[in-house]
Amino acid sequence: MARPGGRHAVLQLERQAGALNPLTVVSYIVEPDTDEQLHHRSSNHRPNYRSYSLLTLAPSHDLDFTSGCCNKLQFGQLWYPHVTGDFEMLFTLRLLTVLSGLGLLVFGLGWWVHPGAAAEMLGATLLEGTGRTAQIGDTGAFFVGAGMMLSWGAIRRQPHVLLAGGLLVGLVVPGRVAAAIYHGGAWTPDEIVAECAITILALTTASLLQKQH
Repeated sequence: MARPGGRHAVLQLERQAGALNPLTVVSYIVEPDTDEQLHHRSSNHRPNYRSYSLLTLAPSHDLDFTSGCCNKLQFGQLWYPHVTGDFEMLFTLRLLTVLSGLGLLVFGLGWWVHPGAAAEMLGATLLEGTGRTAQIGDTGAFFVGAGMMLSWGAIRRQPHVLLAGGLLVGLVVPGRVAAAIYHGGAWTPDEIVAECAITILALTTASLLQKQH
């Protein structure tokens, strides 16, 4: 499918024998620009590649196969390495976000079911009376809420939900710093690092999801 003259792209399709769907190998062969083309094209202008739709080049009986296999994935993700790499990175970030959210969710439920053990994990003790009620209710609600937003936002590809969950976790960090500096609390560097990591993970995943929308 080479086009004569100047810059062009060659799209080569190779089919495995006996396979219903072609295993496609996409290779771009780019001819160098001539001096005249370089003169009329600015240095910061990207090459103007002509894009070819793989769907228009594949036989009709193969389209049913590919549409069934790809489900909701973009068809081009199977053929272009850089697109596939981006997809794998986003999938990894979403998976890590879901796992982080589930961890917070389980810990929050632990505050409601076994508050003594949950408080001990944080190096705290249960209060008495209304203080215990507020401690269990508020702390459990924070972890459950943050965990649900992180997990749901990553699973359902909702960047705004992810952003809210990540910021909620991130707001704990200045509270810890203020408690240690002004209120006689102890420094908790391990917890601060973990909360910063979850916040960065959530914000990065939300940013990548937003770019896809």
